[in-house]
Amino acid sequence: MGLAIHKRYEEFHKDSYGRVVQKNIFESSDDIVVMSQTAIDGKIKIDEDKLSAFDELLEDKNFLSVNKFIFENRPGLADFREIIYNYTNSMVKEQRITSIPNLSNFIDWVKNSKLSFNKQGKMEAIIKQYSGYMSHMFEIYMLSMEIKNDIIRQLDQNNLAFKATVGGRPGGEGYVTNRYYIKLVPRHTWFPD
Repeated sequence: MGLAIHKRYEEFHKDSYGRVVQKNIFESSDDIVVMSQTAIDGKIKIDEDKLSAFDELLEDKNFLSVNKFIFENRPGLADFREIIYNYTNSMVKEQRITSIPNLSNFIDWVKNSKLSFNKQGKMEAIIKQYSGYMSHMFEIYMLSMEIKNDIIRQLDQNNLAFKATVGGRPGGEGYVTNRYYIKLVPRHTWFPD
């Protein structure tokens, strides 16, 4: 069994507010080994062209409008962000995450989803009215994933301590930073069942 520790607490079995969250299952287990985090040495080089393109996608005039659109309160569609999340996760599970998440595919997914007829209609109206924002949102998603995957690839090459495989292919579940609780997961190779 592999276990990724993401956060340090003063007491193992308590959360950051001091509440007990679970029994310490590692005290008497002969089947689980817990090791400290392993730092990966080596330099990471981020593609400057992709970084510049990402900066352009995140310029205030575009990003603030998209951000407002994503977090807008929608009566009868309070789960708007969850619907988009479910869509991207479905693309991960279908192993189509590296090329598919885009507006036209999202429209098809909505039409064939388990969303109620009313929600499908509301989503189609939002897509029609805000297609520019929706396209921009998917561009941000895809480019950030490309940059992240390149970072993971470089970390995998620098990682000499452990060699992980998923489904017989080189690579692991990802990396966790010590700051900001960021986890880099290669969604094109690791996905839930």
